[in-house]
Amino acid sequence: MYEDHTIRYGLLNYIAKYSLAKDTYLATESSIEYLDRSGFLRDGKLRRGLKSQKNKFTYEHPVPSNEIGRKIVNNRHDVVQIAKILDWTDRVTILTTEENERFRPFRLTQKMPDGWNFFSDNQFARYFVCGICSEEPTLEITMTGQVKR
Repeated sequence: MYEDHTIRYGLLNYIAKYSLAKDTYLATESSIEYLDRSGFLRDGKLRRGLKSQKNKFTYEHPVPSNEIGRKIVNNRHDVVQIAKILDWTDRVTILTTEENERFRPFRLTQKMPDGWNFFSDNQFARYFVCGICSEEPTLEITMTGQVKR
């Protein structure tokens, strides 16, 4: 069932939207500087609809929805475990286009590093491997507007 591209697409979209509905997103120092310098922040808040290739920033899930979806499907009969998975991965990070492109050479755009494990390893392991940041982002931006996916 999960291999059916339509069902898989729907599941991954809902997983992404679950976190995108949060009131705050994390941000790297580079993305905060870029958003501020570009005039996208209004009273310290960011409108979700501004995300675009043209505006050169995106919203990124530290644990890709592919990984989350696979874990949910493997635990599809355990609603408590599914809730735990969603709760643990409920984060979104604002990245500049330049930062987001750093995943490509490492082939980590849609997966976590080899050997990475749910619940015990750091959710930002891809960011560390790719040199996006050396510590977990802690800066938060208040988001406004409709969820954009």
